[in-house]
Amino acid sequence: DCIKIFSKSGKDSTTDRVRLHGVLKDCLGISATEGRIKRHCILEGELLVWSDKTKAIEPFHKIRKHVQRSGHWLGNQADSPASLHEHLMMVFYDILLLDENILLRKSHSKRRRVLESLVKCTPGRAEIGTREKINFSSRRAPEQLRAAFASAITQHWEGFVLKGCDDPYIPMDGR
Repeated sequence: DCIKIFSKSGKDSTTDRVRLHGVLKDCLGISATEGRIKRHCILEGELLVWSDKTKAIEPFHKIRKHVQRSGHWLGNQADSPASLHEHLMMVFYDILLLDENILLRKSHSKRRRVLESLVKCTPGRAEIGTREKINFSSRRAPEQLRAAFASAITQHWEGFVLKGCDDPYIPMDGR
């Protein structure tokens, strides 16, 4: 009852993501007697499928074998069944609220430190997204960005999120 999951579109997907609830409780210390979250928390992350066999994240389309939509399996009738060695995992990217601490105005670097102190990572179950710092005022920035994109492509990542390390989540100064 303490977990709420919302999709990118804002839909309440808590029931559809029930297979992830145990992982979330473990990595956030929700079931522990001295939980790291006292009242409430808002996190951003990506739901993925992990393969224990290959020790890697599976292609994004495999999620539909593990997640229902409003209690129904959609678009996977012709698919092979989910493999027994596959399961859902969560990769966290950002934290917006922790108890009474609203983090929207904090820099991404500070939010990242709070996220790292909150999430107990378990490989293949719950992890914090990788981060690479690139100084865009540097002459090497284009080369570093190309190398990062090449690495992402070879790993079949879906995309990137570019954020300034010192920037808040939402600029609150009218910019």
